[in-house]
Amino acid sequence: MTNKKLEERVVIGIFWEESERDWGTSPDGMSLHKTMYDYEQYVNDYWARQPERVPDCYSRPVIAGNIFKANVTKELYKAIEKSENSIRLYNGTTNKLLDKKEIMIK
Repeated sequence: MTNKKLEERVVIGIFWEESERDWGTSPDGMSLHKTMYDYEQYVNDYWARQPERVPDCYSRPVIAGNIFKANVTKELYKAIEKSENSIRLYNGTTNKLLDKKEIMIK
């Protein structure tokens, strides 16, 4: 059954992970984007801001098969539009929005 408050607001999402030297990786939330182009721009801009040397701790998108489409609430969609069509949500926020079904991954 479709949640009425999520209809017609489809976005592109990607999960992120944190990588820490000598520790490993752990989940680090997700980013949501209005279009695939916005997703590509967001990731390219993110990497362009990173130092040339690999830092001890950094986040990275989990690319392999993890780009997804999701329905979102009107409020979340407006937040995405307001922020140059991409937003980053860290673990606590990601989990809360998924639990409350304000993000429904297709």
